[in-house]
Amino acid sequence: MANKNINKTIITRTNISTVACKEELHKALQPVEIGFENQAYLKSVLASIERELDKLDYKRNWAVREIPLDIPEIDLDYQRVPSDSEIAKIINNFNMNKVDIKMASIRRDENGKLHLYIVDGYHTLIVLRLLQEKHPEIQFKMALKCFAGLTKKQEADIFSTQNELHTNIRGYERYKAELVAEKPCALAIQRQLKAFNLTTKVDIGSQPNRVHNVNAIEELYRIFKKNGEEGLHYTFKLIEDAGWRDSTWAYKQRTLGGLSCTFEKGQNPNARARLLCAMSASTCEEFLALATSEIGGGAGDHYADKVKNYCLDLMG
Repeated sequence: MANKNINKTIITRTNISTVACKEELHKALQPVEIGFENQAYLKSVLASIERELDKLDYKRNWAVREIPLDIPEIDLDYQRVPSDSEIAKIINNFNMNKVDIKMASIRRDENGKLHLYIVDGYHTLIVLRLLQEKHPEIQFKMALKCFAGLTKKQEADIFSTQNELHTNIRGYERYKAELVAEKPCALAIQRQLKAFNLTTKVDIGSQPNRVHNVNAIEELYRIFKKNGEEGLHYTFKLIEDAGWRDSTWAYKQRTLGGLSCTFEKGQNPNARARLLCAMSASTCEEFLALATSEIGGGAGDHYADKVKNYCLDLMG
């Protein structure tokens, strides 16, 4: 029997510049034109998925389909935005046989038009589009686990919980997605940031305040997990009452982590007053320098532990 693959192009390691990646990334971020052909195609895909699901003896709301590269879209309300350098690194070490099946969702917009949004596989989509340009003789498609009937909130929930499975998303990416998914922790963080007029990096169009910007989102998640929204409020209130609000050092992981650990002891007004007196007597940077120094610093291997133990000692 003849080998059917004998004339097929073999995709080997290539060399794509970050400039090319940047251009393709920019194109990927632009809205897809919803033309008649795209709508007809998506309707046929959705119908075929629904027929397949109706035949199953068990319940699920997805089916695997191979989708042309001009169809998928990116919803930046919850998606991450990869850098062009990340894309270049992936494509220059790309192996078609190691690409897993990614996730997408077919849903209608407010005008009833169908869209196919990538939930997991943004990097892969960009890489395949770059390879398509390099090899125009090949009609690349993307294998997708296509969900039918999800809301944007449900898509964001799937994206934000990827870390539990295999994809490591950054703290602010998780926060951004969980806001759309309306997760209690993310909503609590948002409420407290707004209450203290603070900002954080949440989307591609955000304009965070450089001075009052919190980058240590992972630490806010840890604070919430330990002491809930009250713990977040306690920590930000300490910073405000100490006069540190305008210090960029006040919103670093070591500061937030150290101060938040005084929450339980800080329920005693006298203990809180003693800590606040010491904090107010110096700038945030001076306080941290002393807390983490060999002379006056607290015990601990990490800066946050040193700050925590130093604060607890001050509280008596």
